[in-house]
Amino acid sequence: MGNYVTLVVAISTCLIGIITSIIAYSQMKIASAKVKLDLYERRFNVYVAALNNYKALYSNQLKKKQYAN
Repeated sequence: MGNYVTLVVAISTCLIGIITSIIAYSQMKIASAKVKLDLYERRFNVYVAALNNYKALYSNQLKKKQYAN
C-alpha cells in the first residue's frame, strides 16, 4: 500500500508541475502581447501628434496664401 501512495504522490507532483508550466507559459505570452500593444499605442500617439502638427502647419500656410492674394 505504501508503494501506491508514493506513486500517486509522484504522479500528482508531476501533473502539478506540468500545469504550472503551462500557466506560466501562457502568462508569458499574454505579457509579451501586452508590451507589444503598449508600444504600438505609444507609436500611434506620436503618429497622431505629428499628423495634427502637419495639419495645423498646412492650414496656416493656406491661410497665409489666402491673405496674400
